[in-house]
Parts: sequence; structure tokens; C-alpha cells
Amino acid sequence: MVYRLNSETLGEKISSLGGLIYQVLKRLAETTTGYDLLHRVFHEQYEVVKGQAILRPKEDITARSVQNHNDPDADYRKKETRR
Repeated sequence: MVYRLNSETLGEKISSLGGLIYQVLKRLAETTTGYDLLHRVFHEQYEVVKGQAILRPKEDITARSVQNHNDPDADYRKKETRR
């Protein structure tokens, strides 16, 4: 069985996830395995405003953001513009 979310519900879930990740990051030691990657992903996707994690607009997320947690250095290449 497949469940689908409408875009409004999906946005709410993603925003809620940002709040959860923010709380986890505040409690983890920076030396914890995986902390750096979680910190990077969080700050690429969210910004903190008045103590709240706010999802960044998709236009603000670059192609250099993490695309695969197993290979955090992988990203989309920037294509040359030719005329």
C-alpha cells in the first residue's frame, strides 16, 4: 500500500523534521559520529530564526548541497553556459 501526502502536509512534516533535527543537534556533542554531516544538511536546508528551524526556500538551496548521505562530497556539477 502506498500513502501519498499533499504538498501542504508534506511541507508541515518537513518543517517538523527541521525542528527535531535542531533539537538533536543542540544535544549532541560535536565529536559524535555523524554530527558534522547532520549539521551540514540541517544548515543547507533550514535556517534558525528566533530559536525556530525554518525551511529555506528551494531557490536558496544550491546544487552543492548534500545529495547523498553516503557520499557527502557528491554534488551536481555546474554546467557551462554557452551562447
